[in-house]
Amino acid sequence: MGRNDRQRSCDPCSDDPHHLSRAAITHERYYLPWCESALSTLVVRVLLLTTAFLSGTACAVPVRIARAEGQEMMPATPPPPAPVPPNASRIIALVRKPTVWPPGSRQDVSPPTLSDETHTDRTLYSVTVEILAADPTQPGLESMAQPGVVVEAFSLEELMPDLAGKKIAAILQLSGDTGGVRWWISQVQVIP
Repeated sequence: MGRNDRQRSCDPCSDDPHHLSRAAITHERYYLPWCESALSTLVVRVLLLTTAFLSGTACAVPVRIARAEGQEMMPATPPPPAPVPPNASRIIALVRKPTVWPPGSRQDVSPPTLSDETHTDRTLYSVTVEILAADPTQPGLESMAQPGVVVEAFSLEELMPDLAGKKIAAILQLSGDTGGVRWWISQVQVIP
């Protein structure tokens, strides 16, 4: 196929009914006619899958996994949420905002702030802090806190209301699981 032939195949006024599809899959020297049907089949399948996924029908039907000799089995249930590994960080942080949460004000928040039902009637305190430095509190424990990160950490113990703008030293611990996590703060001390 010469240069002029390639140009003719892309001509919108061409008498060839396949000129557009040939133009789309023509390479320097090779024209592969089987690509037209394979490409159109692929496009149709992708459109059908996309439509099913967006409409939600792809997830509405339970999927069965075929086994040898015609046996069927349901797919395995998803694993339970994995808990956050034991951790505790000794941090130096700048307090951006302290907050007092009245009893029951965080019941509809996900993940739950308190897993123990007996604490839902208690006032909860939080501070939004920018972590400046973080180290594990003891060997063998991970430090999930990272310098430069801003987090909101909660406490059941009353925190000083005038912490905004002050530098503090504290213990920060991440709790929860792969479904959601929450930071907890304790042993808060203002650094002069």
